[in-house]
Amino acid sequence: MRDKVSSLTVGERKTLARTAPRSLIGLLKSEAEPAVFTCLLRNPRLIEDDLVPLLSNEMTPVSILEAVAADRQWTNRYPVRLAIVRNAKTPLRLKLFFLSRIQKNDLQVLARAPHTAQIIRAAAERILTGEY
Repeated sequence: MRDKVSSLTVGERKTLARTAPRSLIGLLKSEAEPAVFTCLLRNPRLIEDDLVPLLSNEMTPVSILEAVAADRQWTNRYPVRLAIVRNAKTPLRLKLFFLSRIQKNDLQVLARAPHTAQIIRAAAERILTGEY
């Protein structure tokens, strides 16, 4: 099935991404073409449980992280925002944008984590102390 999908044109894959059944979601969420992935975000059969592991994976391309971060429907979901902020590959501008929309307990964990960038740690501390 993977070969069949990869042989489709970008336009055909975009159409498929918008309407694909659950059985193809797993295949399409590894799509490298950002335009196809953006169409997948509009698929009503795509669920949060499909996205959060993808967003949590440091091997996920930055283009995918940016596509989800730009999607208001998905970033209204707390686990999606948190996964975007926690991913080391997420661009700093996106992490900083979503940081103020993260719960206090998660900000505390982020501020204490040794792998957290200093600028994110400082911003989290400012939010926690009410300076932001």
